[in-house]
Amino acid sequence: MIKKQSIWALSLFSLILVLSVYYITLPNEIETVKKEKTKSTVKEVSDNSVITTLKVENEEEKSKKTKELQEILNKEDATKEEKNNAYEELKLLNVIKGQEEEIGFYRSSPVAKQIEEYNNNKDNKANAEE
Repeated sequence: MIKKQSIWALSLFSLILVLSVYYITLPNEIETVKKEKTKSTVKEVSDNSVITTLKVENEEEKSKKTKELQEILNKEDATKEEKNNAYEELKLLNVIKGQEEEIGFYRSSPVAKQIEEYNNNKDNKANAEE
């Protein structure tokens, strides 16, 4: 008759063998899933990087324009008309910058998200009734 010790050894060996086979076949499935996730992530990142690049370029352009206008205001030999035009442009740039910050804050605020959800729910209910 087979001893208990032999049965335990055979059982453990079988278990290790089954787990090893499972482990060997598992990475192929994981790699496929990782590749799919990586592709979608790369697409999102590239979209985000384009938007970020455009924002940075816009900020640099505004900063350069602001410096130029401030230089005109600080020039002693500039005429009143040039200084007035520079001042008006500078005021306009500041107003635009304030509006952009306001819009950016609004979009990221929790209240804006709640309003958007409410509007979506309202639209869904109206579509369901029709």
